[in-house]
Amino acid sequence: MAAKTLWRSLTMTATLCAALLLPLPARAAPARSVSPVTLPNVTLVNQDGQRVQLPTLVDPAKPALVQFVFTTCQAICPVLATSFANLQKSLGKAGEQTTLLSVSLDPDNDTPKIGRAWLKRFHAHGNWQFLTGSLADVTQVTKAFQAFTEDKMTHAPLTFLWSPHEKAWVRLSGFVSNAELLAEYRQAVAP
Repeated sequence: MAAKTLWRSLTMTATLCAALLLPLPARAAPARSVSPVTLPNVTLVNQDGQRVQLPTLVDPAKPALVQFVFTTCQAICPVLATSFANLQKSLGKAGEQTTLLSVSLDPDNDTPKIGRAWLKRFHAHGNWQFLTGSLADVTQVTKAFQAFTEDKMTHAPLTFLWSPHEKAWVRLSGFVSNAELLAEYRQAVAP
């Protein structure tokens, strides 16, 4: 009996080791498109409890990025926030001219205090804001970006980049690596 158990254990260990040696499937690059977005004139609330008009947060002459997240998310949202954190780190001082907006998909739960904790969790600084507000206002924003979903649990990993160079919003659908986001950023600000 002990020999059978040992054999089964060795077989399972060998199978696991073999599986770990297999190459991982290649990750697909995010789909890039230009998205026609008109920022709705809605009032949202940032992590400091300040009421802000969404259009005033985006300077047409400077790059801006938008992602839709919720703080209790355990899958997509932390990955999206990490991409913002990595971008800020990569840009250094140049990032001070860039606006990053994390817009809550769960405004009933995501209060300014919770948004502040979210930003702290990802070492946000400078122009990175967490925005929440009424469900109606947040819905207007998601619809403007063609990112609306009835259920927050089914939202897609999307990053939007305002390109002052192209005078348009670039939509990146899928998970974006730091290198990919940095390349998109550089293209957006290129003269």
